[in-house]
Formats: sequence, C-alpha cells, structure tokens
Amino acid sequence: MPRHQRVPTAAGSSRPDVLAANAPALAWKRRSCGDGAKGPRLYASETLDEDLIRIAGTRWAVEECFQTAKNEVGLDHYQVRRYDAWYRRITLVLCAHAYLAVTAAQAKKGALNPMTASLRSPSARSAVSWHT
Repeated sequence: MPRHQRVPTAAGSSRPDVLAANAPALAWKRRSCGDGAKGPRLYASETLDEDLIRIAGTRWAVEECFQTAKNEVGLDHYQVRRYDAWYRRITLVLCAHAYLAVTAAQAKKGALNPMTASLRSPSARSAVSWHT
C-alpha cells in the first residue's frame, strides 16, 4: 500500500504508517507463517486472524515459483517488444514450468513418467503369436 493512501478508521482516516506507529506495543504479536529459504518468516500482526498470516506467507511460494521458472525455463530471457508476444511467451514458459514441476513430483513418488511409459492396449492380447 502506498504511503499516501489513507485507511478509514472509526476516528477518521489515517496513513498506514501512522496507524502502525501509534499502535500500543501489546497490540503486536510476532507469528511465523513457516520457514523460508533464509529461515523463519516472522510477521508482526495487530489481528488475531491466522488467515492473514497464512495468505501473506503464500508470497514466498509465488516468488520461489518465479525464481525456479527463471532458472529452469528462461522466464526472464525475453525483451518485451509487444504485449501479445510477451503474453504468449510467459504463458508457454509457465506451462513448461508446470509440466516440469508435476513430472518431478511424480518422479519423487515413483510414478511412471507419462512421456516415457509404454502404453498398454485396452484390448486383451491373443494367446497366438504370429512371430516365429
């Protein structure tokens, strides 16, 4: 939220930084929304709503997704010249990233790779072999 934006309160409207600075010390509680790549992610909160912290914590999952897409499938290897070309590029790259993520997750579980697994015929095989 920009600093100049005002937040409506019961006593009128005020800037968010002013509201936070004037909050009593006991109003703040430090809570963790999970471990990140650089350690615990702690938040100071005036609210008791755990959903706020959980939602804020999803930011790291999104950032990690984009960072992985940059490293693995070249998300950042494009110079924007036209919006429609950029949109197609981003869509293709993120689809490739999603495919790789699903394939890697299946490999960890020991599932067959759908691209390399042989297809089985749904019909029963004949007991007769035509090859001698």
